[in-house]
Order: sequence, then structure tokens, then C-alpha cells
Amino acid sequence: MKIVDHKLLQVFFEAIEKRLNEILSHVTKQDKVYLTEKDAAAFLNVSLSQFRNHRESYNITQYKFMGKIQYSKQELIDCVKNHRASDTTP
Repeated sequence: MKIVDHKLLQVFFEAIEKRLNEILSHVTKQDKVYLTEKDAAAFLNVSLSQFRNHRESYNITQYKFMGKIQYSKQELIDCVKNHRASDTTP
């Protein structure tokens, strides 16, 4: 008959739960639908000043909600897809 160390099991399951919560937190952050200006620039892999200078020429819409300016992640994706590498900056 095996003797189970309940304290050891509790520590083990708490560690698993902690790691799962970290993973879920990371996944949730990636599933954002709207991004801040800083996050939008980072998502597009451009500097913040570059994003600010060219946002309007690419027709990227700002959405203001509860006092915060946000950008649609899907709109940013569409913007990149519709802009060919051979194109020059509008």
C-alpha cells in the first residue's frame, strides 16, 4: 500500500495551476481585438512616430471608447495585406 503525501500533491497541483494561469494570460493578451497606439505600432513592427506620421495616409481608423483611442487589429492586418511590398508610402 502506497502512502500519499497530500502536502506534496497540493504543492504539485498549485504549481500546475499557476503555470496554466500564466499560459492563459499570455493567450488572452494575444487575442486582443483592439490595440492602443503603442501596441498598434509594435504589432505593425514600426516605430510609434512612423505609425503616427503615416496612420492617416493608410486610412487606419481611430476608435475612441471610454476616453481611450484604440485601433482595430483586423483593420491593421487588412492594411498590411492590401499594401504590396513594391508599393511606396502613400
